Amino acid sequence: MRFQASELHVKAVSAALCLMFTAVNYFGVHYSARVNNILVALKVAVLLLFTFFGAFFIRFENLSFQNVDLLSVFQGAALLFFAYVGFARITTLGEEIKSAEKTIPSAVFLSLAVSTALYFCVSFVAVGCVGSSVLAGSESPLSTAISVANSQTLTVVVSVGALFATASVLLTAILGVSRVTYAMARNTQLPSFIGKLHPKHGTPYRSVLITGLLMTLAAASTKLANMVAISSFASLFYYSVANIAGLKLNQANAGASKLIPVLGAVSCISLTVFLSPESLIVGVAGLASGVLVYLALIKRLENAKKLKQAASRAVS
Repeated sequence: MRFQASELHVKAVSAALCLMFTAVNYFGVHYSARVNNILVALKVAVLLLFTFFGAFFIRFENLSFQNVDLLSVFQGAALLFFAYVGFARITTLGEEIKSAEKTIPSAVFLSLAVSTALYFCVSFVAVGCVGSSVLAGSESPLSTAISVANSQTLTVVVSVGALFATASVLLTAILGVSRVTYAMARNTQLPSFIGKLHPKHGTPYRSVLITGLLMTLAAASTKLANMVAISSFASLFYYSVANIAGLKLNQANAGASKLIPVLGAVSCISLTVFLSPESLIVGVAGLASGVLVYLALIKRLENAKKLKQAASRAVS
């Protein structure tokens, strides 16, 4: 008998994973790295297994480019963009790793190269097995694709691999976002109490706890479709901002250095147009809420700073 996970089950598992990975991040980046290495190794092994066995069932007529809908291609690209945002989280750990100036660039390019190669192989095999139209109508595309092998074991293994992949994303999301909020607090863009390091573990533990709890609440109360919508929109938006910010960087070769961020910003903004109306509405609403909260915090911090300065002058 096949178990059908209800929305309640999905939310419960997601919330539990968020709490568990918050605890892992609390004790240090070394523990997070070890757990993530295990999760990544497991999911890569599953994807390689899928690619190997699925390759025997490829039907090349499924790979035809006839009747390709360009609108669907760009819509898929807008959603696929989210799968590539993980590499940027590497850069948020610059203060916690050795030889960051050498390690981070190498890690970013290596992760992009490996991910792209793996995505291509998996996509090629999946489409070749059952066709893009079948995958589009499936809630678990890889499980659907490998089902042509008529092996219940392979189907279960691939399904479990999807869980490992999701868990890895949650772990690194808490890791990366907590470091960003810590840096913002340290730069007085968020309340200063968030920017405290743990005396023993050296982690931004308050930022980790706040990030983890907020993600847990979101996982427990928000529909998965809405979470995906916010993530897709937010990813394209903040990468657009990052590319625009890149124009301000002083580099020796100004002409070449400006071309890349311009192309990046234009492509990100262009892809945003191809998101579904629901994604845009939810994304804009989430962005607007975040801006209002941020402006309120900034105003409060500025007022507190003025009061502190006034008190200092009065004492002196």
